[in-house]
Amino acid sequence: MPPRTMLKGKPKEKALLRMNAVKVEQTNSARRLQKDLKELEDSPIPLFGVSARPLSSSLFIWHGNLRGPEGTPFEGGVFHIELTFP
Repeated sequence: MPPRTMLKGKPKEKALLRMNAVKVEQTNSARRLQKDLKELEDSPIPLFGVSARPLSSSLFIWHGNLRGPEGTPFEGGVFHIELTFP
């Protein structure tokens, strides 16, 4: 077997494994977020004072609103949140 030439950086095999791991991770993340969205949409009892949806351009960025709980200084307030999932 001829000697392997050393290249700077990571060996090609490790780089390919890492690239494939990232693809699987994104796929699993997307599946989970889609499952969570479906659960929010199909819930027979809507969550009072809570709403959230992903942006149409990205499943990994959600915007939501939380209503301030009664009997607290936040009562009557509506608080906008942005969730960014890695």
